Amino acid sequence: MLFTASALSSVVACHSDFLDASLAAVFFWNLPASPLPLVQGQSKSIDLTVGWTGSAIPRVELSVEGLPSGVTAAFSPMSLGAGTGGTTSLSIKTGLNVPLQTFTIIVRARAKGYNDGTAQLPVTVSGPR
Repeated sequence: MLFTASALSSVVACHSDFLDASLAAVFFWNLPASPLPLVQGQSKSIDLTVGWTGSAIPRVELSVEGLPSGVTAAFSPMSLGAGTGGTTSLSIKTGLNVPLQTFTIIVRARAKGYNDGTAQLPVTVSGPR
């Protein structure tokens, strides 16, 4: 099942901490409010809209942190060009031996010369039915 912006139940605002106001950017994401359900050995993709305010940012690189062993994630595209935001697809895949669990991954937006923005995405892995 593909989650699109219209199917998501909330928008998560993420403010980056900054020391210098000239480096400030406010990133915002449309992430699911409840944990993203995954089945062992399967993958799921969600469309994420990432936006930012502040100075014109030429390029934003996206990454994921906190994946447990046996879980992979990839963005397509992995970066967003100039402007105030864009949409990317995040695909998360679990191996067959990934334990049944709930974990939280960190989605990171990084722009050269600016402070990073992060948001949390909870994921729940269940067994095959």
